[in-house]
Amino acid sequence: MEIVAFDTETTGLVTNVKRPVEKQPKIVELSAIRFRVKDGKPDILSTFEGRFDPGEKLSKEVKRVTGISDNDLKGRPSFSDGFGLS
Repeated sequence: MEIVAFDTETTGLVTNVKRPVEKQPKIVELSAIRFRVKDGKPDILSTFEGRFDPGEKLSKEVKRVTGISDNDLKGRPSFSDGFGLS
């Protein structure tokens, strides 16, 4: 069986699910790893890492927690543009 695990970094946490989507935190990094377990050990099949410009400056707290700076995201597509979702 193959498994895909995802991890995201965002501009913050969802505090109110009723807020419009454009007011929700934005994804700034998406990482994924596809693997299968053989003999109790993971066998990595592929990995993905993408960074995305949220269209806003990162807070000091987000920079501290993620280690990502505004310069790291400069010139990158937004998450929705990067995946053709807009």
